[in-house]
Amino acid sequence: MKLKKIASLMLAGVMAVSMLSACGEGSGNGNEEENKPVETVSNAVTYANDLLDSDMKEYVNFISSTALDGWATKYATNTGKFSAKNISDAYNKAVTVHDGQTYKSKMQSQLESDLKDAKILVVDTLNAMPADKVSQSRPVVYVLSGKMDEKSAVEAAATALGEWAFGGSTVYCPKALTTTDGTVYNCDYTVEINAVKVTNDSLATESAWVISFVVNQKVTKAVNVQV
Repeated sequence: MKLKKIASLMLAGVMAVSMLSACGEGSGNGNEEENKPVETVSNAVTYANDLLDSDMKEYVNFISSTALDGWATKYATNTGKFSAKNISDAYNKAVTVHDGQTYKSKMQSQLESDLKDAKILVVDTLNAMPADKVSQSRPVVYVLSGKMDEKSAVEAAATALGEWAFGGSTVYCPKALTTTDGTVYNCDYTVEINAVKVTNDSLATESAWVISFVVNQKVTKAVNVQV
């Protein structure tokens, strides 16, 4: 089947993420020096969108979110949640994107919890998003070495995200879904992104990138389907 081109991405559910600004954790535990952002200007949206080919740009779009910006900065600068030791660990990782950090998993879990508290539908399993034919959102967080510049860090995180979210495979991020009864659904993805680089007063040169995403999937029945 050939689907009619989608004119623009559906942004339903994105507005609700503004409630995130009221969620999140408090200040650090007071046992160490303060975390502080070292990058104040972010081109994450541009870098991520530049990775998309012309076909994917029809149904995938990266956008900024002031709510996600506020959440990520607040969490990443919380020494009780992301310590100087964690920053140092991320800085010295040999691999570009490493999913094994406990602090990375805790960040992602906190973002997911805050999204749920904000009454935003969040899928519970990695494979549910493209498989379920409903509109939904899912958070993803990566922590990368501050040795990388912003462009390299964003590209690495977005590429890792794309391995399951929109790698071009119909298994992972379909532009369309067809059910057993022949019903065709269009799938559009609006991805909120934030990139913040943080260090700690106790560290000389070490820093870490925290790259946060909220993937919003909009599913609608297709119209004007041509065979």
